[in-house]
Amino acid sequence: MKEMQEYQLVCRLCRETTVVKADPDDIRKWGTGTLIQDALPYLSADHRELLMSATCDSCWQELFPPMDD
Repeated sequence: MKEMQEYQLVCRLCRETTVVKADPDDIRKWGTGTLIQDALPYLSADHRELLMSATCDSCWQELFPPMDD
């Protein structure tokens, strides 16, 4: 079983803190070139984005609202 560690991630825009649990080995895999969705498939897309860009989902939605057809 994977040993999960808590990571406190802060959104660069709203400064809200989100705690994400991940295996440190998986974080290292991502850091050395494995695609994040392959290294951390058990995280939500929102949490993976927060890791990559330090942008929470709420702020991401404000920056890039859905386009109407």
